[in-house]
Amino acid sequence: MNVSFAKSSGKRAGVMMNSMSEVSGSNKSEWEQGVAVIQDILRPGTAAYEALTPDQRHGLENVQKALLGAGGFDEAASHLPMELRRSAAGAGSSVNSYLLSQFAGMQTTSAKQRFKSVVNANKFITGLRILTGGDRDSTTQTKHLLWSYLPPEWDDLDKDAQRQVSQMLAYESLSDWGFDVFKLDELTNGNALLFVGFAVLSSPYSQYAMEQSLAGDTELLINKDDLPGYRFLKEFDISPKTMANFLRTIQQDYVNENAYHNSIHAADVTQSVHSLLTMGGEEFSNGEIQVFAVLLSAVIHDVGHPGKNNSFQIQDKSEIALQYNDQSVLENMHLSKAFMRVFGNGGNPNINIFKNMKPKQFSSIRSMVIEAVLHTDMTKHFASVNLLKGLMISNTRDELIGTDHSWSILQFVLHLADISNPAKPNSNFEKWTDRCLDEFFQQGDEEKKRGLPVSPLCDRDSTERAESQIGFIEYVVMPAFRVMAKFIPRVEDVILPIIEDNLDFWILEADRKAAKADELEEEKELKPISTDDEEEL
Repeated sequence: MNVSFAKSSGKRAGVMMNSMSEVSGSNKSEWEQGVAVIQDILRPGTAAYEALTPDQRHGLENVQKALLGAGGFDEAASHLPMELRRSAAGAGSSVNSYLLSQFAGMQTTSAKQRFKSVVNANKFITGLRILTGGDRDSTTQTKHLLWSYLPPEWDDLDKDAQRQVSQMLAYESLSDWGFDVFKLDELTNGNALLFVGFAVLSSPYSQYAMEQSLAGDTELLINKDDLPGYRFLKEFDISPKTMANFLRTIQQDYVNENAYHNSIHAADVTQSVHSLLTMGGEEFSNGEIQVFAVLLSAVIHDVGHPGKNNSFQIQDKSEIALQYNDQSVLENMHLSKAFMRVFGNGGNPNINIFKNMKPKQFSSIRSMVIEAVLHTDMTKHFASVNLLKGLMISNTRDELIGTDHSWSILQFVLHLADISNPAKPNSNFEKWTDRCLDEFFQQGDEEKKRGLPVSPLCDRDSTERAESQIGFIEYVVMPAFRVMAKFIPRVEDVILPIIEDNLDFWILEADRKAAKADELEEEKELKPISTDDEEEL
């Protein structure tokens, strides 16, 4: 597979830009070019500005506001970096085809095919009535258990494992971007999502309960009011036992036979969202409801994932593709499965974390969770990036804190957590890459078996590991995290250097493979022709 960007070493100028204003004009998206042109025209004192009538200026200002406020979601192609569009329109690499299909919702069938727009048919549900099952938890019982309850799976661990788990899930460690979710999954006997979810959503009560369990009869000399954490259990009157039951049920509904889309991935995304919130993302929320909603969305965002992506479902005319009319098929399914678990067949009060909420609280949380999980549809990526760019162009960071745009920013936090594998340190980024490609290849094998077109990066015979990651990082991950750094400055120091190092790792691997291929080709050319070969000639 010939991918031009895999042949060079070092930092890429287009990727290592220090600000959005430094993007080269040739690689700006149509949206960025349009915004820049309007800004130039509306600059007072210029000839273009003076040539406009007041009504024309007013009209152009309205166009600018529309672009900056909505990000221009109707035309997916307008959000793409021009270099990506041109390279895909050329020879058509598997990497570029994957990026276009998964992150812009575009299918390329020939070098001359024009990009088609993706219609955003997701309708966000609001004004939902609360559906509850069973009796309300006793407030007295909830208060009694609040600081002491731990899931039964805690008792299944030996003391050494409990100590390690308690250290990993201490609030400071849990907030670390370098958190090792694979290690936690091993320590907890495959219960990473249960433990991460409980540690985050039940903080600080979960951390105190673990410490108290390890201390035995010795009372902890800790001022509970000083402990860091979200305190959702108290805010929404949720029993810690009900929270654990809910998390356990969702964890069981993940398909752990999947190499990638399993409960470990869900635990990783949940922890990554929490980490980004503690870095500064939480400042943009309008209160506990939004923070709870985005973390809950992380927990359920891929529940029931079959290991075959939306493209496969649509091509195969699967039951869920037909059910959801080819629109965000898996995302709709994840949402339905999670809420049906709680409310379906009369409801299950043992896992109903919503049952003590006020109707308005539940309505808001459900509406936001639906919107956030639908937003994880990767075809919305480039439009989402430009929406955030638009917000920062038209506002300062401080002006955006606690505004009507807060939920858009938190949704973007969830989306970045979902694509954050190449931004993780140590060897974990390699583990995630291999798991992801393994799942892709299994899909490709099934597509070949069924006579379906093999999806980009799903053909094990032609996909190159390093090249797939170079394109993913250069066009998707790095630019998105650079935008996030404008909202959460710590991203600049904590995460971007890791992405750069990982990009260099993959470039070096690609260069080594290319060099080895060249050596083999040279050896083949220099190999003496045998007598048999001469006779054939």
